[in-house]
Amino acid sequence: MKNNYLKHLILCLCLLAGTTTAFAYDAYIDGIYYYLWGNEAMVTYKNSNYNSYSGAVTIPSSITYGGTTYSVTSIGNYAFYNCSSLTSITIPESVTSIGYESFSYSSSLTYITIPESVTYIGARAFYACSSMTSITIPESVTYVGDDAFSGTAWYESQPDGVIYIGKIAYKYKGAMQEGVQISIALREGTSAISGGAFEDCKNLISIAIPNSVTSIGSSAFRNCTCLTSVTIGSYAFYNCSSLTSVTIGSGVTSIGSKAFQGCSSLTSVTIGNSVTSIGDDAFADCSGLTSVSIPNSVTSIGDNAFRGCSRLTSITIPNSVTSIGRNAFYKCSGLTSVTIGNSVTSIGGSAFSDCKLRNVLVKCVTPPNFSISSTFSSQTYQHAMLYVPAGTWDDYAFSDYYWYNFNNIRETAMAEEEVSPQQAYTLMDAKTFAYSVYDPVNDCIGTINSAGSINEDNPNHSWQMIEAGGMHFLYNLGAKKYVKRDTDGLSLSDEPEPIDVADGDNGIILAGQTSKQWALVSNESLSVSQAAIDDVTGIRTLSDSPLKGEDIYNLAGQRLNAPQKGLNIIGGRKVHINGK
Repeated sequence: MKNNYLKHLILCLCLLAGTTTAFAYDAYIDGIYYYLWGNEAMVTYKNSNYNSYSGAVTIPSSITYGGTTYSVTSIGNYAFYNCSSLTSITIPESVTSIGYESFSYSSSLTYITIPESVTYIGARAFYACSSMTSITIPESVTYVGDDAFSGTAWYESQPDGVIYIGKIAYKYKGAMQEGVQISIALREGTSAISGGAFEDCKNLISIAIPNSVTSIGSSAFRNCTCLTSVTIGSYAFYNCSSLTSVTIGSGVTSIGSKAFQGCSSLTSVTIGNSVTSIGDDAFADCSGLTSVSIPNSVTSIGDNAFRGCSRLTSITIPNSVTSIGRNAFYKCSGLTSVTIGNSVTSIGGSAFSDCKLRNVLVKCVTPPNFSISSTFSSQTYQHAMLYVPAGTWDDYAFSDYYWYNFNNIRETAMAEEEVSPQQAYTLMDAKTFAYSVYDPVNDCIGTINSAGSINEDNPNHSWQMIEAGGMHFLYNLGAKKYVKRDTDGLSLSDEPEPIDVADGDNGIILAGQTSKQWALVSNESLSVSQAAIDDVTGIRTLSDSPLKGEDIYNLAGQRLNAPQKGLNIIGGRKVHINGK
């Protein structure tokens, strides 16, 4: 037939959507109407009055029409709708799906046997078949739509509790006395929870979902206003390779071990704000996962929880988390940035090993405990920037744990809610191309006219540009002070002062200077060598060299016309002038 492919596509969509179609029937054979496409046939109705059938109807497994044999594979939406005189129906093993409202309001139908070939039963399929007292449903059924059997004598006769259809938790039909609290543990082997299964169960307070469940229908727990605990069992969605996204709604309090392990097509996870724990291996080997949102209700992240999630690029551990398990983010090879909340007290071995971390922001005033050096990889220790709260540099640099392995430890200058890790810089005089560094030993800013060899891994004497509240601030990481712009140079201050910045040929320019500009050169590719720093911090007396022709600066980095009494920076060296 013409346009059979298009017709097949539309019919499939209509089955899922529960709608009628504009196509008339194609064949009428032995009292049954059919749609035809390819080599398949769908049982349908005569016209919009629907009540086309009566008495006992036997659906054949195949039909022949126009010289072509068709396999009868489905019963369409509304096929036997409102057939009040239909008394029995025989469904062949060839049928795999029963559509939306396909038998609803067929009030004389007393029993039905659904063959083991059927996997899909649409919403309201047998709704209000008031005389139906016997239903045989095989375990082959993997989907049951909302209210598929509601209003049948069979449903009404079911005892209080969860009604199971094969391996599907279809409905909860229990007493709803006011003030009675109900806790339910679904039986092992349950593979699915039907849509609306527990809808309006206002006295349901907890439910345990076994690890065999692989799907939960829409509105399954809608209006369960007293539900405080949902436990998703271990292995719940283990190796569901076609699962692409997961949203775990409020009410779920824990995610069991291996719940989503091996879901390789999973790209995003949103976890509801009632979840308090993420179990061992919960999302392990979800190699397609690019984003995960962990709410501020989670207190623990289990061992291997996100191991092998190689496409994750950043992760934020909220302030509620107190422990991060072993190998929690092991082999997350794309992970470049991690933020660790302020309540974490322990981090398991290899938790962030084999990651390509560039930035590690830790909000904990007390360094979290990790007693195994491999918690972070050696590459992270050597090249990543560890940001710690203001005033805690010593605590991390001389920690009892392995935080001291980090070569680059810097304090965040602003309040944690205002700042994220920013790039560190070296200051350069944009006119003279002299480098400006801070000498923490002698508490001064010095200038180096020639930086000598460049060592990219040297962490000393760096500056941090901070963007917060629409303004820019410059923070000296050695002095733990803010940089203040003066008329001719820079000085240090305990109070933040905004700095004007503009783009320049040599990097970012600190604008607004009357006689000088200072360029910010990224320390990603440039830092001052240790040899140059030693040159700045060396101390000599007045007699070491003549003063004429040399640049002279005070300890605040301001250029002087002549040396002053006390300490001066002359020719890049510290000189004490005693006034003689």
